[in-house]
Amino acid sequence: YKAYNNENVDFVGSQKISANKISKVTEDDKDKYGNKILDRIIDEQAKGKLYKIDLSEYTGTIPSIPEYGWNSNGSPIYSSSWSAMDLIVNNERLTDARWPNDEPDNAMVLSERVVCADQTQPSKVGYPDPTGRTALWNAQAVADDGMVDLHVAYHWYSNIYKIGSIDAADKSFMTKYGTSYKTAPNLPLYFFNILEEIDMPGESFIDRERKIAYFYPTHPIDGTEEIELSTFNGVMITMSGAKYITFDGINFRNSRGTFINTSGIDHVTINDSVMAHGGRNAANLSGYNITVNGCHIYDTGYGGISISGGDRNKLVSSNNVISNCILSDNARTKTSYSPAVS
Repeated sequence: YKAYNNENVDFVGSQKISANKISKVTEDDKDKYGNKILDRIIDEQAKGKLYKIDLSEYTGTIPSIPEYGWNSNGSPIYSSSWSAMDLIVNNERLTDARWPNDEPDNAMVLSERVVCADQTQPSKVGYPDPTGRTALWNAQAVADDGMVDLHVAYHWYSNIYKIGSIDAADKSFMTKYGTSYKTAPNLPLYFFNILEEIDMPGESFIDRERKIAYFYPTHPIDGTEEIELSTFNGVMITMSGAKYITFDGINFRNSRGTFINTSGIDHVTINDSVMAHGGRNAANLSGYNITVNGCHIYDTGYGGISISGGDRNKLVSSNNVISNCILSDNARTKTSYSPAVS
């Protein structure tokens, strides 16, 4: 399968949104609590560059952010089928508003004063905040929508947890549920899905109840924007037992799911393809004589390529090859056990 006459062929899992759906946030815009949106934004420069998009006509439901952890009865909470619905403007995915910002050497703070009786119970976690930044947040909104990416017990393991409540005066928060491991101090964390923290170009917050996205654009809004909302939550290409197939120069982008999922394939090649803005792994490949060459795979919710094959017991090689590929910006929503290549 190859593009005719070197044209561009894209498998796309998003809906296009007209640029005229973008409007600037004004003093009349209020949140679901009746507060002015602009009053909640901390950064003065961001206030003057804040825009909104009404998503209600493009999707029936905007999925909630997953709540990992443990219930008090010991049963796990794990949204294995969850994947993000992303807003993409001019081929750049908008990111969740967060604190601290995603900047070198300053992307996280360390947990402190942790109180955790058992991993099945909610944890109280302290955090450093010398400038009183979190006191500027709406505590009710944080309890309703706020999330924390928290390394609970080890530096090699982090997950996303729902915030149950926050006490800015005490500089601590409670997780809504138990955590994957018993929570320990001196481990990295950051807060996200916080409207007040839209303070950098490319950051956004989605009011999931009212289906309104607020964002700080990376470039001046001029009415020529290409806006897309990833809504497809399936697999774009599924192969089982397929043989001698090549995809050459065909691109896959803007999906909540996995682009390519295979089992028992043989002599299948993916060459010179782009796989971008996916909600889960870009490709799950299983079989023999699989080649992935010259591909650019980036901005995936889970990992990049998961590839398997061969027979270890019989020492039979799979002859699978990944070569000359660029893989970057993987594991943006499932931050542990989501390598670029596995």
